[in-house]
Amino acid sequence: MMFQIKYHPLQTFIHWQNRKKEKKSFRPCPLCTELFHENYIETHVNDCLTKRVNLTCPLCSTFFEIEKQLFSHIDTCYDTYKIKNEDDNDKLAFDMARDIAYQSGILKTHQLAAIKYVLHKAEIESNNCINPLLERFMQLKHSNDDLLAVLKYIRIDAPMIIHVKPESLVSILKDTHYRNGHETKNIYAKHSSNHRKSVEYKLFGKESKYNKCPKNELVKYGVLNIFKSPQGVSVCKQYGDAYFVLSKYVRPRTTMCFGDSLCLVNCDDSSKKFATCEQFVHILNMFSNKQLKKLIAISKNQLEHYESHENIYREVQIHGEIILERDVVEVVAPKHVKDSIQRLCDKLHIKATYL
Repeated sequence: MMFQIKYHPLQTFIHWQNRKKEKKSFRPCPLCTELFHENYIETHVNDCLTKRVNLTCPLCSTFFEIEKQLFSHIDTCYDTYKIKNEDDNDKLAFDMARDIAYQSGILKTHQLAAIKYVLHKAEIESNNCINPLLERFMQLKHSNDDLLAVLKYIRIDAPMIIHVKPESLVSILKDTHYRNGHETKNIYAKHSSNHRKSVEYKLFGKESKYNKCPKNELVKYGVLNIFKSPQGVSVCKQYGDAYFVLSKYVRPRTTMCFGDSLCLVNCDDSSKKFATCEQFVHILNMFSNKQLKKLIAISKNQLEHYESHENIYREVQIHGEIILERDVVEVVAPKHVKDSIQRLCDKLHIKATYL
């Protein structure tokens, strides 16, 4: 016969009180939130901390549960990190150049505000496109170093030019400055001066005050001759067969966009198409694979130039004055104007090339 053991009520009470105390003595780990007895929590936290330090990416501080995942992540994270930080010296130089231009009066307050407005947006878009662009380079069997070479070429060497009509060269070179369309009243008929001002005000932010500033302080427009074509950018020949090549010292006070800025003002994604020399990854990601290959070859001096004959261009907006003697390094023009402009070019110390 089986006997059932019955506990005294006092024993039962004591038993449950002890269970409650045991529950209270369990604490969650502040790192992984698992429960551990208070006698073991300190040991666990030390182990957990060591594990987290060992499995944390040293570049972006992302934590991984599995060691294999961490190593796989570091391979791609390093490339991204290198692209973001390799050109820090150039970015610092650009910031310093803008500050010097502002302090010396080359840039006005509203012009500097316009550049920083675009720079802020471009930096976000550019950083977001580093990984997708890097994947494309890998698919094209090119390395991280090739991408760095292309970005450096765009920051420092890709020519910035302004197309002009050959017959207007004499009058331009007799002046001290290159004038924008508002000053010369050479705005195309369908785009009034006031309309262009309102567009620039929308594109460059309220702080730019481009809708109220004097005409000579408004934007001047050029184009990035990214493939180094001797003829300039073919789609821009409507503005003229001749062109000015701008000095590298103008680059820090420029902004850029993919296509005609006048057409972007009402686009929902217009901010994604604006860039600066040092924040250009998102624009580069819009290039075709063929164009990327040509650009890699040009940036590594394996190809002198490439005639793309595409129907779109990368517009350049120059903020601040363009003084011919200081800011223009070369004039490229047809041979038939040589006799009329050579003396003017010599006077301004500008190289002249005739095609």
